[in-house]
Amino acid sequence: MSNVNWKSILKTVLKKPAHSEIAVSKSLLPNPPLARFKRSFGEPKGQKANYELRRIHVREYDDEYRLHGDYVRPLANPLENLGPML
Repeated sequence: MSNVNWKSILKTVLKKPAHSEIAVSKSLLPNPPLARFKRSFGEPKGQKANYELRRIHVREYDDEYRLHGDYVRPLANPLENLGPML
């Protein structure tokens, strides 16, 4: 990916269906809180931390971030965020 930044990544994620995940090397992006992401929560999948910005969910792993769009903001409505998974 050329010109990788949080803005370009968010645009890419929002074009995909909810819960379609993409992975990005941590070396390409600043730490999520520096880009106004808030600490969040998520289903345990081995991640070190979870963040959200609007409907974007970021899982932080040792070497990469895995991102997807959610149906709704997890911090605003945790149960509805699970959507059809319930």
